[in-house]
Amino acid sequence: MALASTVLNAPKAVATASRPNASTPSPASLSDPLAFRKFNQAVDLDNAYDTWRWYRTLAQSNDVVKLNLGAFRAVLRLIKGNQVVFSRSPVARVQLLDEVWTAVEKSDVIPDKSLYLTFVELYGRVGDQAGITKVVQAMKAAKEPTDDLLIQQWIMATLARAGSVDEASVIYQKHRDSVGANRSFANAYIAGCARGGHEDAMLRMFKDMQKNGPKPDNGTYNAVIQYYIGKENIAEATKYFEQRIQTPGASTVIYNAMLFAHIRAGDGAKAHALVAQMTAQKLNFDHITFEHLVRLAALDGRTADAWSLVHSMDRRPISLLASLAKATGPATTSPESFEKFKTSLNSTQVQLRPKVLETLLKGYRAIPDAASAEAVLSWFEKAGFPVESRLHSLVVDAYLSQEDVPNAQRIANQDGVELAPRTKSNLLNATEGKAASV
Repeated sequence: MALASTVLNAPKAVATASRPNASTPSPASLSDPLAFRKFNQAVDLDNAYDTWRWYRTLAQSNDVVKLNLGAFRAVLRLIKGNQVVFSRSPVARVQLLDEVWTAVEKSDVIPDKSLYLTFVELYGRVGDQAGITKVVQAMKAAKEPTDDLLIQQWIMATLARAGSVDEASVIYQKHRDSVGANRSFANAYIAGCARGGHEDAMLRMFKDMQKNGPKPDNGTYNAVIQYYIGKENIAEATKYFEQRIQTPGASTVIYNAMLFAHIRAGDGAKAHALVAQMTAQKLNFDHITFEHLVRLAALDGRTADAWSLVHSMDRRPISLLASLAKATGPATTSPESFEKFKTSLNSTQVQLRPKVLETLLKGYRAIPDAASAEAVLSWFEKAGFPVESRLHSLVVDAYLSQEDVPNAQRIANQDGVELAPRTKSNLLNATEGKAASV
Protein backbone atom coordinates (compact mmCIF):
# COMPACT_ATOMS: atom_id res chain seq x y z
CA MET A 1 0.00 0.00 0.00
CA ALA A 2 1.32 3.47 -0.83
CA LEU A 3 2.63 5.63 1.97
CA ALA A 4 0.18 8.46 1.32
CA SER A 5 -2.90 6.28 1.64
CA THR A 6 -1.49 4.42 4.63
CA VAL A 7 -0.69 7.60 6.54
CA LEU A 8 -3.39 10.00 5.45
CA ASN A 9 -6.35 7.63 5.51
CA ALA A 10 -5.51 5.18 8.28
CA PRO A 11 -8.14 5.15 11.04
CA LYS A 12 -7.02 6.41 14.40
CA ALA A 13 -6.24 3.57 16.75
CA VAL A 14 -7.61 3.50 20.25
CA ALA A 15 -5.00 4.93 22.59
CA THR A 16 -3.50 2.51 25.07
CA ALA A 17 -3.48 3.16 28.78
CA SER A 18 -1.26 6.10 29.48
CA ARG A 19 2.19 5.36 30.80
CA PRO A 20 3.97 7.68 33.19
CA ASN A 21 7.18 9.15 31.84
CA ALA A 22 10.17 7.25 33.13
CA SER A 23 11.65 8.50 36.38
CA THR A 24 15.07 7.68 37.78
CA PRO A 25 15.13 3.90 38.36
CA SER A 26 16.53 2.36 41.51
CA PRO A 27 19.99 0.78 41.18
CA ALA A 28 18.50 -2.57 42.14
CA SER A 29 16.27 -2.51 39.06
CA LEU A 30 19.23 -2.05 36.69
CA SER A 31 21.48 -4.69 35.18
CA ASP A 32 24.36 -2.21 35.00
CA PRO A 33 23.91 0.72 37.43
CA LEU A 34 27.39 2.06 36.67
CA ALA A 35 26.70 2.31 32.93
CA PHE A 36 23.39 4.04 33.66
CA ARG A 37 25.12 6.62 35.86
CA LYS A 38 27.94 7.14 33.36
CA PHE A 39 25.43 7.66 30.55
CA ASN A 40 23.56 10.36 32.48
CA GLN A 41 26.83 12.06 33.40
CA ALA A 42 27.86 12.10 29.74
CA VAL A 43 24.51 13.63 28.75
CA ASP A 44 24.87 16.33 31.41
CA LEU A 45 28.39 17.12 30.18
CA ASP A 46 27.26 17.08 26.52
CA ASN A 47 29.98 14.51 25.79
CA ALA A 48 28.90 12.95 22.50
CA TYR A 49 31.35 10.06 22.49
CA ASP A 50 30.65 8.90 26.04
CA THR A 51 26.91 9.45 25.66
CA TRP A 52 26.86 7.09 22.71
CA ARG A 53 29.31 4.66 24.24
CA TRP A 54 27.25 4.20 27.41
CA TYR A 55 24.00 4.21 25.48
CA ARG A 56 25.21 1.19 23.49
CA THR A 57 26.13 -0.51 26.76
CA LEU A 58 22.63 0.13 28.12
CA ALA A 59 21.13 -1.21 24.89
CA GLN A 60 23.06 -4.45 25.31
CA SER A 61 21.89 -4.92 28.91
CA ASN A 62 18.32 -3.80 28.10
CA ASP A 63 18.61 -1.04 30.71
CA VAL A 64 17.90 1.29 27.80
CA VAL A 65 14.18 0.86 28.45
CA LYS A 66 14.66 2.67 31.78
CA LEU A 67 15.75 5.92 30.12
CA ASN A 68 13.61 9.04 30.31
CA LEU A 69 12.40 11.38 27.59
CA GLY A 70 15.36 13.74 27.87
CA ALA A 71 17.81 10.86 27.49
CA PHE A 72 16.20 9.69 24.26
CA ARG A 73 16.23 13.26 22.98
CA ALA A 74 19.97 13.42 23.66
CA VAL A 75 20.56 10.20 21.69
CA LEU A 76 18.53 11.46 18.73
CA ARG A 77 20.48 14.73 18.75
CA LEU A 78 23.67 12.73 18.24
CA ILE A 79 22.15 10.86 15.32
CA LYS A 80 20.71 14.04 13.81
CA GLY A 81 24.07 15.79 14.11
CA ASN A 82 25.84 12.86 12.43
CA GLN A 83 28.07 12.49 15.47
CA VAL A 84 27.75 8.73 15.96
CA VAL A 85 26.99 7.10 12.60
CA PHE A 86 30.22 6.45 10.72
CA SER A 87 28.49 4.42 8.01
CA ARG A 88 26.84 6.48 5.26
CA SER A 89 24.73 3.50 4.26
CA PRO A 90 20.99 4.33 4.44
CA VAL A 91 20.37 0.74 5.54
CA ALA A 92 22.70 1.18 8.54
CA ARG A 93 21.04 4.46 9.46
CA VAL A 94 17.56 2.99 9.27
CA GLN A 95 18.66 0.06 11.42
CA LEU A 96 20.02 2.46 14.02
CA LEU A 97 16.80 4.52 14.06
CA ASP A 98 14.75 1.34 14.34
CA GLU A 99 16.77 0.28 17.38
CA VAL A 100 16.17 3.61 19.16
CA TRP A 101 12.48 3.62 18.19
CA THR A 102 12.05 0.11 19.60
CA ALA A 103 13.75 1.17 22.83
CA VAL A 104 11.34 4.11 23.17
CA GLU A 105 8.36 1.83 22.55
CA LYS A 106 9.51 -0.64 25.21
CA SER A 107 10.24 2.08 27.76
CA ASP A 108 7.85 3.85 30.10
CA VAL A 109 8.34 7.10 28.22
CA ILE A 110 5.35 8.86 26.71
CA PRO A 111 6.76 10.49 23.55
CA ASP A 112 5.80 14.12 23.06
CA LYS A 113 5.21 15.85 19.75
CA SER A 114 8.82 17.00 19.53
CA LEU A 115 10.17 13.44 19.83
CA TYR A 116 7.73 12.15 17.22
CA LEU A 117 8.68 14.94 14.82
CA THR A 118 12.38 14.20 15.28
CA PHE A 119 11.83 10.55 14.34
CA VAL A 120 9.76 11.61 11.30
CA GLU A 121 12.54 13.96 10.18
CA LEU A 122 15.31 11.38 10.66
CA TYR A 123 13.40 8.66 8.84
CA GLY A 124 12.59 11.22 6.15
CA ARG A 125 16.25 12.13 5.72
CA VAL A 126 17.07 8.56 4.75
CA GLY A 127 13.89 8.21 2.67
CA ASP A 128 12.43 5.40 4.78
CA GLN A 129 8.69 5.27 4.09
CA ALA A 130 8.06 2.41 6.53
CA GLY A 131 9.72 4.35 9.35
CA ILE A 132 7.60 7.45 8.81
CA THR A 133 4.45 5.34 8.56
CA LYS A 134 4.99 3.59 11.90
CA VAL A 135 5.76 6.85 13.69
CA VAL A 136 2.64 8.53 12.30
CA GLN A 137 0.52 5.52 13.21
CA ALA A 138 1.92 5.68 16.75
CA MET A 139 0.96 9.36 16.88
CA LYS A 140 -2.57 8.48 15.85
CA ALA A 141 -2.73 5.81 18.56
CA ALA A 142 -1.60 8.41 21.09
CA LYS A 143 -4.18 10.86 19.67
CA GLU A 144 -1.45 13.26 18.60
CA PRO A 145 -2.37 15.39 15.56
CA THR A 146 -0.64 14.22 12.38
CA ASP A 147 -1.58 17.10 10.09
CA ASP A 148 1.47 19.10 11.13
CA LEU A 149 3.05 20.75 8.10
CA LEU A 150 6.48 19.34 8.92
CA ILE A 151 5.11 15.79 8.95
CA GLN A 152 3.29 16.29 5.65
CA GLN A 153 6.43 17.84 4.18
CA TRP A 154 8.56 14.81 5.05
CA ILE A 155 5.91 12.41 3.77
CA MET A 156 5.79 14.32 0.49
CA ALA A 157 9.57 14.47 0.17
CA THR A 158 9.89 10.75 0.87
CA LEU A 159 7.28 9.94 -1.77
CA ALA A 160 9.06 12.16 -4.29
CA ARG A 161 12.35 10.49 -3.46
CA ALA A 162 10.79 7.07 -4.06
CA GLY A 163 9.48 8.20 -7.44
CA SER A 164 5.82 8.41 -6.37
CA VAL A 165 5.62 11.84 -7.98
CA ASP A 166 1.83 11.91 -8.43
CA GLU A 167 1.18 11.10 -4.76
CA ALA A 168 3.76 13.68 -3.69
CA SER A 169 2.10 16.26 -5.94
CA VAL A 170 -1.27 15.68 -4.26
CA ILE A 171 0.24 16.58 -0.87
CA TYR A 172 2.06 19.56 -2.37
CA GLN A 173 -1.05 21.00 -4.00
CA LYS A 174 -3.05 20.50 -0.79
CA HIS A 175 -0.59 22.42 1.38
CA ARG A 176 1.26 24.79 -0.97
CA ASP A 177 -0.83 27.80 0.04
CA SER A 178 -0.82 27.07 3.76
CA VAL A 179 0.82 29.63 5.99
CA GLY A 180 4.54 28.89 6.10
CA ALA A 181 4.31 26.03 3.60
CA ASN A 182 4.77 27.83 0.30
CA ARG A 183 8.47 27.79 -0.56
CA SER A 184 9.47 25.20 2.06
CA PHE A 185 7.09 22.68 0.52
CA ALA A 186 8.34 23.32 -3.00
CA ASN A 187 11.94 22.96 -1.85
CA ALA A 188 11.17 19.73 -0.01
CA TYR A 189 9.55 18.33 -3.16
CA ILE A 190 12.58 19.27 -5.26
CA ALA A 191 14.99 17.88 -2.66
CA GLY A 192 13.08 14.60 -2.57
CA CYS A 193 13.22 14.29 -6.35
CA ALA A 194 16.92 15.19 -6.35
CA ARG A 195 17.85 12.61 -3.73
CA GLY A 196 15.85 9.95 -5.53
CA GLY A 197 17.49 10.77 -8.86
CA HIS A 198 14.27 11.91 -10.56
CA GLU A 199 15.67 14.71 -12.71
CA ASP A 200 12.61 15.38 -14.90
CA ALA A 201 10.26 15.87 -11.92
CA MET A 202 12.85 18.03 -10.17
CA LEU A 203 13.28 20.33 -13.15
CA ARG A 204 9.52 20.57 -13.77
CA MET A 205 9.02 21.90 -10.26
CA PHE A 206 12.02 24.21 -10.61
CA LYS A 207 10.63 25.73 -13.81
CA ASP A 208 7.16 26.00 -12.27
CA MET A 209 8.66 27.96 -9.39
CA GLN A 210 10.46 30.26 -11.81
CA LYS A 211 7.26 30.88 -13.73
CA ASN A 212 4.51 30.80 -11.11
CA GLY A 213 6.32 31.17 -7.80
CA PRO A 214 7.42 30.93 -5.19
CA LYS A 215 10.71 32.01 -6.72
CA PRO A 216 13.65 29.61 -6.22
CA ASP A 217 15.87 30.54 -3.28
CA ASN A 218 19.14 29.23 -1.90
CA GLY A 219 17.49 26.01 -0.72
CA THR A 220 16.02 25.38 -4.16
CA TYR A 221 19.27 25.96 -6.00
CA ASN A 222 21.22 23.95 -3.46
CA ALA A 223 19.04 20.87 -4.05
CA VAL A 224 19.49 21.12 -7.82
CA ILE A 225 23.22 21.79 -7.58
CA GLN A 226 23.66 18.86 -5.17
CA TYR A 227 21.80 16.60 -7.61
CA TYR A 228 24.24 17.36 -10.42
CA ILE A 229 27.23 17.10 -8.09
CA GLY A 230 26.01 13.64 -7.14
CA LYS A 231 25.91 12.79 -10.84
CA GLU A 232 29.45 14.20 -11.20
CA ASN A 233 28.09 16.67 -13.74
CA ILE A 234 30.13 19.65 -12.56
CA ALA A 235 29.31 21.66 -15.68
CA GLU A 236 25.56 21.53 -15.03
CA ALA A 237 26.06 22.20 -11.31
CA THR A 238 28.19 25.23 -12.21
CA LYS A 239 25.45 26.52 -14.51
CA TYR A 240 22.91 26.67 -11.70
CA PHE A 241 25.54 28.02 -9.29
CA GLU A 242 26.32 30.89 -11.67
CA GLN A 243 22.59 31.61 -12.04
CA ARG A 244 22.20 31.93 -8.30
CA ILE A 245 25.25 34.06 -7.47
CA GLN A 246 24.22 36.60 -10.10
CA THR A 247 21.09 37.40 -8.09
CA PRO A 248 21.06 39.06 -4.65
CA GLY A 249 21.02 36.89 -1.57
CA ALA A 250 23.28 34.01 -2.60
CA SER A 251 24.33 32.42 0.67
CA THR A 252 27.18 30.37 2.07
CA VAL A 253 25.26 27.14 1.46
CA ILE A 254 25.50 27.61 -2.32
CA TYR A 255 29.24 28.22 -2.20
CA ASN A 256 29.69 25.26 0.14
CA ALA A 257 28.09 22.97 -2.43
CA MET A 258 30.47 23.99 -5.20
CA LEU A 259 33.45 24.00 -2.84
CA PHE A 260 32.70 20.37 -2.03
CA ALA A 261 32.31 19.56 -5.75
CA HIS A 262 35.73 20.97 -6.65
CA ILE A 263 37.44 19.26 -3.71
CA ARG A 264 35.85 15.91 -4.54
CA ALA A 265 36.94 16.32 -8.14
CA GLY A 266 40.49 16.95 -6.92
CA ASP A 267 40.54 20.47 -8.36
CA GLY A 268 42.36 22.36 -5.62
CA ALA A 269 42.88 25.46 -7.77
CA LYS A 270 39.15 26.02 -8.30
CA ALA A 271 38.46 25.27 -4.65
CA HIS A 272 41.00 27.87 -3.50
CA ALA A 273 39.56 30.40 -5.98
CA LEU A 274 36.10 29.81 -4.54
CA VAL A 275 37.35 30.31 -0.98
CA ALA A 276 38.91 33.60 -2.09
CA GLN A 277 35.62 34.61 -3.68
CA MET A 278 33.73 33.83 -0.47
CA THR A 279 36.26 35.87 1.51
CA ALA A 280 35.97 38.82 -0.86
CA GLN A 281 32.18 38.73 -0.58
CA LYS A 282 32.50 38.63 3.23
CA LEU A 283 30.35 35.54 3.51
CA ASN A 284 30.19 33.85 6.87
CA PHE A 285 32.11 30.58 7.02
CA ASP A 286 29.85 28.07 8.77
CA HIS A 287 30.81 24.64 10.17
CA ILE A 288 30.25 23.06 6.74
CA THR A 289 32.68 25.53 5.18
CA PHE A 290 35.29 24.67 7.80
CA GLU A 291 34.75 20.95 7.17
CA HIS A 292 35.44 21.57 3.49
CA LEU A 293 38.55 23.59 4.37
CA VAL A 294 39.82 20.55 6.27
CA ARG A 295 39.11 18.43 3.18
CA LEU A 296 40.96 20.98 1.06
CA ALA A 297 43.93 20.78 3.43
CA ALA A 298 43.82 17.00 3.02
CA LEU A 299 43.81 17.43 -0.76
CA ASP A 300 46.83 19.75 -0.51
CA GLY A 301 48.63 17.58 2.04
CA ARG A 302 48.66 20.40 4.61
CA THR A 303 48.54 18.32 7.79
CA ALA A 304 49.25 21.15 10.24
CA ASP A 305 46.56 23.38 8.74
CA ALA A 306 44.01 20.58 9.00
CA TRP A 307 44.76 20.04 12.70
CA SER A 308 44.65 23.78 13.41
CA LEU A 309 41.24 24.03 11.78
CA VAL A 310 39.80 21.05 13.66
CA HIS A 311 41.26 22.32 16.93
CA SER A 312 39.24 25.54 16.51
CA MET A 313 35.95 23.73 15.81
CA ASP A 314 33.37 22.77 18.42
CA ARG A 315 31.41 20.45 16.13
CA ARG A 316 33.34 17.42 14.91
CA PRO A 317 31.21 14.97 12.94
CA ILE A 318 32.61 11.63 11.85
CA SER A 319 33.09 12.83 8.26
CA LEU A 320 35.34 15.63 9.53
CA LEU A 321 37.51 13.17 11.48
CA ALA A 322 37.89 11.07 8.34
CA SER A 323 39.11 14.14 6.44
CA LEU A 324 41.52 14.93 9.26
CA ALA A 325 42.95 11.41 9.07
CA LYS A 326 43.34 11.74 5.30
CA ALA A 327 45.16 15.05 5.78
CA THR A 328 47.49 13.36 8.27
CA GLY A 329 48.23 10.55 5.83
CA PRO A 330 48.78 6.84 6.51
CA ALA A 331 50.29 6.00 9.88
CA THR A 332 52.77 3.21 10.60
CA THR A 333 54.36 1.73 13.72
CA SER A 334 57.78 3.06 12.76
CA PRO A 335 59.37 5.71 15.02
CA GLU A 336 59.73 7.96 11.95
CA SER A 337 55.97 7.99 11.34
CA PHE A 338 55.23 9.05 14.91
CA GLU A 339 57.96 11.70 14.87
CA LYS A 340 56.60 13.12 11.62
CA PHE A 341 53.15 13.45 13.21
CA LYS A 342 54.57 15.18 16.30
CA THR A 343 56.50 17.58 14.06
CA SER A 344 53.25 18.51 12.29
CA LEU A 345 51.60 19.27 15.63
CA ASN A 346 54.57 21.35 16.79
CA SER A 347 53.70 24.05 14.24
CA THR A 348 50.15 24.32 15.63
CA GLN A 349 48.52 25.12 18.97
CA VAL A 350 47.51 21.46 19.30
CA GLN A 351 49.30 19.64 22.12
CA LEU A 352 49.94 15.91 21.92
CA ARG A 353 47.44 14.40 24.34
CA PRO A 354 45.51 11.12 24.54
CA LYS A 355 42.41 12.85 23.17
CA VAL A 356 44.33 14.00 20.09
CA LEU A 357 45.49 10.46 19.28
CA GLU A 358 42.00 9.14 19.94
CA THR A 359 40.58 11.70 17.51
CA LEU A 360 43.02 10.52 14.85
CA LEU A 361 42.21 6.88 15.60
CA LYS A 362 38.49 7.59 15.11
CA GLY A 363 39.31 9.24 11.81
CA TYR A 364 41.13 6.17 10.54
CA ARG A 365 38.23 4.02 11.70
CA ALA A 366 35.84 6.18 9.70
CA ILE A 367 37.84 6.02 6.44
CA PRO A 368 38.35 3.01 7.20
CA ASP A 369 42.11 2.45 7.39
CA ALA A 370 42.56 -0.24 10.02
CA ALA A 371 46.33 -0.56 9.62
CA SER A 372 46.78 3.14 10.40
CA ALA A 373 44.31 2.87 13.28
CA GLU A 374 46.38 0.05 14.78
CA ALA A 375 49.55 2.09 14.28
CA VAL A 376 48.05 4.97 16.27
CA LEU A 377 47.23 2.46 19.01
CA SER A 378 50.95 1.79 19.26
CA TRP A 379 51.61 5.54 19.44
CA PHE A 380 49.78 5.68 22.78
CA GLU A 381 52.50 3.50 24.28
CA LYS A 382 55.27 5.48 22.57
CA ALA A 383 53.85 8.68 24.09
CA GLY A 384 53.48 7.09 27.53
CA PHE A 385 49.67 7.30 27.45
CA PRO A 386 47.40 4.59 28.90
CA VAL A 387 45.93 2.20 26.33
CA GLU A 388 42.30 1.54 27.26
CA SER A 389 40.17 -1.28 25.90
CA ARG A 390 37.81 1.15 24.18
CA LEU A 391 40.72 2.13 21.92
CA HIS A 392 41.15 -1.50 20.94
CA SER A 393 37.42 -1.55 20.17
CA LEU A 394 37.90 1.29 17.68
CA VAL A 395 40.65 -0.67 15.91
CA VAL A 396 38.51 -3.81 15.83
CA ASP A 397 35.66 -1.71 14.37
CA ALA A 398 38.01 -0.51 11.63
CA TYR A 399 39.10 -4.04 10.72
CA LEU A 400 35.48 -5.21 10.69
CA SER A 401 34.58 -2.31 8.38
CA GLN A 402 37.22 -3.68 6.00
CA GLU A 403 35.82 -7.21 6.47
CA ASP A 404 39.17 -8.30 7.90
CA VAL A 405 37.92 -10.68 10.58
CA PRO A 406 41.28 -12.40 11.37
CA ASN A 407 42.97 -9.12 12.27
CA ALA A 408 39.91 -7.99 14.22
CA GLN A 409 40.13 -11.21 16.24
CA ARG A 410 43.87 -10.73 16.74
CA ILE A 411 43.33 -7.31 18.34
CA ALA A 412 40.40 -8.57 20.41
CA ASN A 413 42.42 -11.49 21.78
CA GLN A 414 45.23 -9.37 23.16
CA ASP A 415 45.76 -9.70 26.91
CA GLY A 416 43.54 -7.50 29.05
CA VAL A 417 41.32 -6.29 26.19
CA GLU A 418 37.62 -6.07 26.99
CA LEU A 419 35.72 -4.97 23.90
CA ALA A 420 32.76 -2.62 24.01
CA PRO A 421 29.50 -4.64 23.93
CA ARG A 422 28.56 -3.41 20.47
CA THR A 423 31.98 -4.22 19.04
CA LYS A 424 31.98 -7.63 20.71
CA SER A 425 28.59 -8.40 19.20
CA ASN A 426 29.68 -7.25 15.74
CA LEU A 427 32.84 -9.37 15.95
CA LEU A 428 30.85 -12.41 17.00
CA ASN A 429 28.42 -11.95 14.11
CA ALA A 430 31.30 -11.47 11.64
CA THR A 431 33.09 -14.55 12.97
CA GLU A 432 29.98 -16.72 12.73
CA GLY A 433 29.27 -15.40 9.24
CA LYS A 434 32.80 -16.19 8.09
CA ALA A 435 32.58 -19.71 9.55
CA ALA A 436 29.25 -20.30 7.83
CA SER A 437 30.65 -19.24 4.45
CA VAL A 438 33.63 -21.60 4.61
